[in-house]
Amino acid sequence: DMGNTLGFRIDGIIRGAEPARVPLDDLRRQKSTVEDDARCILAYGVPDVPAELKRSIVESFLHELKSMKEAMEMSPFVKSHSFVGASLVFIVDADGMKTAVKLIDLAKTSLIPESVTIDHSSPWLLGNHEDGLFIGLDNIISCFRKVMEIVD
Repeated sequence: DMGNTLGFRIDGIIRGAEPARVPLDDLRRQKSTVEDDARCILAYGVPDVPAELKRSIVESFLHELKSMKEAMEMSPFVKSHSFVGASLVFIVDADGMKTAVKLIDLAKTSLIPESVTIDHSSPWLLGNHEDGLFIGLDNIISCFRKVMEIVD
């Protein structure tokens, strides 16, 4: 993961039919911070719409992320599985009125042994089955909070 300690990375942004011109190679080469990624999301991942609508889009993403984490914390499935390689996709319709956040790329999701307990927040060590799911989710939530500060 190129030394990224946030538990997530921005792998691509598509706006409309063409990929946005995002300096992804630069982001991958450096250790990104919440502030770096917040600026990237704001510059490339939020539609160029009036400020009030932009704020609404960011609020919606933030709400969806928080709801997703709350649901995951209560889920017996999440408690018993490791989510290595899972991704989030953020969707905004063309006019910015509808948003969605979906968990995808679950091919490597695996059932952990019954004798093992994971919290998705502890660091990964060989054999402990930790995946950093909540580390990444908490940091992407922090990132969108930072986006919200910038938008305000």
